[in-house]
Amino acid sequence: MRGFESTPADLRALLPQRISRLGLKLEGSPVERYVQMLYRELERKGLRHFRPPCYLTDEWGCPDGEPIIGIPFYLADPKLARLEQEIDDLEDEREIRMYLRHEAGHAFNHPVLIEQYIEGREIYVGVIGNAEAEALPPVELDLSHLPKGTPRIAGAEVKWQEGTRAYRGSRARVPTDLPAPVVEALQGAAVTAFQTLHLRDYARFDFRITPDGAAYLIEANPNPYLHSTAEFIRAARASGRTYPGTIREIVGLALSRYGLSV
Repeated sequence: MRGFESTPADLRALLPQRISRLGLKLEGSPVERYVQMLYRELERKGLRHFRPPCYLTDEWGCPDGEPIIGIPFYLADPKLARLEQEIDDLEDEREIRMYLRHEAGHAFNHPVLIEQYIEGREIYVGVIGNAEAEALPPVELDLSHLPKGTPRIAGAEVKWQEGTRAYRGSRARVPTDLPAPVVEALQGAAVTAFQTLHLRDYARFDFRITPDGAAYLIEANPNPYLHSTAEFIRAARASGRTYPGTIREIVGLALSRYGLSV
């Protein structure tokens, strides 16, 4: 560590500048490769979907309640790194990777819900009504197009990443090959869950169906999408309803709870 007076002139010129004016970015910086190395390490350990976002800040850290990693800004610029080395100390490769692993541990150590993976089909059952709740025909999200070895689940790439094969190949359909007892069990469980959770007007329940016909309820959605191509609307159409009629029915159910009508 040396004093400011002995710092080379080209580095001293950086001292009066605001950090916000230096145009620093993590992308393309010298430290980015260490972040990518961290992600590859996590993937090798089975944490393929755990990639804590990183950002530049004044010191190493993981903000309380946020699964993200803060990286010292001077590591993103060679001149700033030299300046840090001149006036204090600079992390070497071993220390950078050590800090990243350490903060990744903090980022991972947040409340999470871990669910058992159920091999099988993804089935959705809509419910409409209040006092006389009615279960709609099941709708299946066909995930058979996903690459071999990929879990057949509706992950982020299936739901949101429009340019991916996973998104383009996902199709919702009304299955015709489910045995009647399985359909009855699904619909009965959906109505029971709807009433037990005191849901109102409409909802959707997501199930996994194993190859031997066992049903597992994995999620209750109290306000599923009502877009014209959404799974709930597909189920409503399969029950003989129209799209406008379904929307009016839901609005009517909500109004009736207040003594009003459409």
